[in-house]
Amino acid sequence: MKIHSLLKVAAALGIICFYPSFGLQKESIYIKKISDGNYSMVLFNKAHQAVFEEEYPVEPTTEMLGSHLIQITLSLGSSNRYVFYYDIENTRISEPYYNPVLSEGTNILYVDDEHRLIYQDMFNASKMHREFIRDFSETAVSSSAVYQADIINNTLRIKYFKGPDLEEEEEEIQL
Repeated sequence: MKIHSLLKVAAALGIICFYPSFGLQKESIYIKKISDGNYSMVLFNKAHQAVFEEEYPVEPTTEMLGSHLIQITLSLGSSNRYVFYYDIENTRISEPYYNPVLSEGTNILYVDDEHRLIYQDMFNASKMHREFIRDFSETAVSSSAVYQADIINNTLRIKYFKGPDLEEEEEEIQL
């Protein structure tokens, strides 16, 4: 029994040592259930001072992206969600994005309310902002028209539905 417990502790320490971002995320965010359907979330800076506190009607989910960026997702059901980002290193919190298509580093790709594909810095839209206007198909959720996206060698590759007949289109855009 003691050996089993020691193995668990060693495994946990190994995870924390080999994956330092896991420990950093746990130190930077705290989520607590307040009541049925009500959650509180607090974000902390590196000095463990609260920099953001909010209550939500759903439990936020978090994911560590890289070594200092936390993605915080609030599910609205189905695939609909609001996502925002917390940069632990620079204590920056992004605006919320509705159904983002892709995040890469501190850049984000999303479809706005006017059906434009936007690629920008998630923390500062004026720093880097590109708009792409295409004949995206009308879908219940605008971002659903873009069904695949990736960035390779500073080239955005997108696959999307075009026009009223949902024609499949594939395009490469130099960033």
